[in-house]
Amino acid sequence: VTINWVDEAAVIGSTQIVLGQETLALKKLAAIVTLTSELLEDEEIDLFSFVAGRVAEGIAKKIDLAFFTGDGTSTYGSFTGILNNANVNEVVMTGSTFASIDADDLIDMRDATPQGALANSKYYMHRTIRSYIRKLKATDGTYIYQEPSQAGPATVWGDPVVDVEAMPAKTATAADTAFVIF
Repeated sequence: VTINWVDEAAVIGSTQIVLGQETLALKKLAAIVTLTSELLEDEEIDLFSFVAGRVAEGIAKKIDLAFFTGDGTSTYGSFTGILNNANVNEVVMTGSTFASIDADDLIDMRDATPQGALANSKYYMHRTIRSYIRKLKATDGTYIYQEPSQAGPATVWGDPVVDVEAMPAKTATAADTAFVIF
């Protein structure tokens, strides 16, 4: 849509809205768990709920891996995750290790984000990377990481932080590895 300034009593120009269509191929995750009837009849333990919970956790882990770190192979359901998507803005930090991340790198990530994507924005990282960020201070000596409170979640520069186990941990190789998403 094109928006233009129009003088008083002038003709307002028309505009076209251009819509596209994306096709999403259906993919599904599945598991078959074999249990004997004797196990299911055991009233001491709700085995069905226990197994259902483990299956749900396994599915959630696979989805997180595909969404964040998928490389387009069948291991990730042929999905390319955010960390491997060439169309995602990339900010190169100043150091060469995960511990080299500094407060300026996090500000640079925010600045590189398109304006329309800033609403409800968050930082996504592995909990071990968050440990590095919890130690960072602004130039006035105050920590940039704010602990969770009754008023809301943990924040960095006012934006929430989400722990994602599927993201690279500090034990991974740091060279050329994307490890924080904003």
